[in-house]
Amino acid sequence: MSPLEIKKGVVVLYKGRKVVIDNIIDLSNLEVVDIETGNSFKIPISEIEQIKEKESKPYHPIDPESPESRYFDIAYKRLEIIKPLLDSRDKTKVEERAKEFNLSPATLYRWIKKYEESGERLSSLVPSYYDRGGKSKKRLPREVEEIVDEIINDVYLSTSRRVSVKRAYQVLLIRCKELGLKPPHINTLRNRIRELSPEYISKKREGRAVSQGKYGASTGHFEVENPLEVVQIDHTPLDIIVVDEKTREPIGRPYLTLAVDVYSRMVYGYYLSLDAPGYFSVAQTLLTGILPKDTLLKNLGIDDKWEIWGLPKSIHVDNAKEFRSSYLESFCNEYGISINYRPRKTPHYGGHVERLIGTINREIHNLPGTTFSNTVERKEYKSEKHAVYTLFDLEKWLIRYIVTQYHKSVHSELEMTPEEKFAEGIFGGNGKLGSGFPKMISREEADKLRIAILPSFKRTIQKDGVHFFGVRYFDNVLKPFIGYLRRGEQPKKYTFKYDPRDMRFIYFQHPETKEYYKIPCRDRRLPRLSIWELRELKKKIGVNKRYNETQLIENIKELLEFEEEVEKKSKKLKRKRNSRVLYREKEKIEGLNTTGVVDEKNNIYREPDNLDGDEDLDDIEPFEVE
Repeated sequence: MSPLEIKKGVVVLYKGRKVVIDNIIDLSNLEVVDIETGNSFKIPISEIEQIKEKESKPYHPIDPESPESRYFDIAYKRLEIIKPLLDSRDKTKVEERAKEFNLSPATLYRWIKKYEESGERLSSLVPSYYDRGGKSKKRLPREVEEIVDEIINDVYLSTSRRVSVKRAYQVLLIRCKELGLKPPHINTLRNRIRELSPEYISKKREGRAVSQGKYGASTGHFEVENPLEVVQIDHTPLDIIVVDEKTREPIGRPYLTLAVDVYSRMVYGYYLSLDAPGYFSVAQTLLTGILPKDTLLKNLGIDDKWEIWGLPKSIHVDNAKEFRSSYLESFCNEYGISINYRPRKTPHYGGHVERLIGTINREIHNLPGTTFSNTVERKEYKSEKHAVYTLFDLEKWLIRYIVTQYHKSVHSELEMTPEEKFAEGIFGGNGKLGSGFPKMISREEADKLRIAILPSFKRTIQKDGVHFFGVRYFDNVLKPFIGYLRRGEQPKKYTFKYDPRDMRFIYFQHPETKEYYKIPCRDRRLPRLSIWELRELKKKIGVNKRYNETQLIENIKELLEFEEEVEKKSKKLKRKRNSRVLYREKEKIEGLNTTGVVDEKNNIYREPDNLDGDEDLDDIEPFEVE
């Protein structure tokens, strides 16, 4: 399903009824006409849904851990070829374009169809090496295709080895012989490598720094002409001490990840947490930005508007490791968002978001419990003594400040408010045509997207289910994929995803339909634990490879009860609990199912305290970034 375009004449769904957009009132509301009754009325933009085309095939993004993900460069080339044909499908133009690139018109028509059926997702144009075959075509067995991909990725593209194609092919021959498979011709390997861009090969074989030296990186000043053309993202610890929800005792400084639309200076998205920033906080910030925010404001009790949403064209980020995640790149690839990494010694590339972060921290200096920006400024002020804001209170203050003050204050460089600048960019003004509404993602797609951007892992499926992080997961949907093996066969691994905040469930990607199915822990008594907390509890209990899972859960229960007795003495445990509270509240205010929570009646133990704010997400082995 394509992202929804909002313009006059488009037919959409509103509360299950087909309506046609008759007029765009403002950035939050539309005037529509009911197709069946002919009645005209006003509706919120956030409540419309796209009409599903019955003939469209279900589409699912390529996982960044899959072999296909390394062929996105080919997809980019294909997209550039068909771009001029997406609005006009004139036969003559198609034939001319095909001739220009030495392709058949049928190939271009096939690419266009796949691209449109997928909802304009880039990965729909990734070569389908595993699905080739048929009349007058040749195909390699899937096992051989997987070996070819493995050799390219692990041998030829290895930074440490930098072997030739010939040497990589020799490794391929040995691997096929060991498994009793017929090896492909060396030209097959050469062709696969040729389809990768030279810049991608250089980055993998020689490193990012050398690649940028060869192929260049963005430098100098950049101009932004339209809303959401460039969104800058950065994060920082806030200059304030927050207090515990229960005891009101200080628990430390929170972290803020912020995204800013460079054109209008409006805040696009945010993520507030007690946990050190990582890919997860970046992804959540982008999701907040993409979705309409009226439900969020309503549930926070803020009677105002935050009218910025939609897919950005590009994001500007620094070179920190949380921005180098394959998951972030995959997310952006799917929605045609380009990632621009800030070149070294070019601070202006992140200047807009950094200035806003500074503005927010200066406003925070007026709140009780502020740490100020340095010890000289703080002087004799006792931050912990005067702290009164909980993490959730601080979030409500932050959003209230953004939408009621910052967005409505005249910006010195814009000579108008950020709200006015954004509206001018959308609708036009001062002699400039408007860009129109950005593409919108429905809430149904947003729920799927939240799963798609979760970190992945690969596992075999055993008789007792799937083993991950010392816990077993099982559902009947896994039964057809249990790994019964003949002698000499290699066990097949399947793709799963997990939400680091809630380890009661994992998500299984069906290898054929690509749909994700929620798989619960076999022992339903497992409390709601984050991956950080589960790892810490296992260390405290001292489990080994031969642990008994039932006993592990009993031990977890006893340990949690003990921690509850001593939590008043420990700042570390208070940080866990307050992260926990914030996650629950955010699920409510966003109105989305973010963590697959089951009915509380089925959870016989109390929900434990959550994240340890002193641990970094990227320190967890299954959640690696580049």
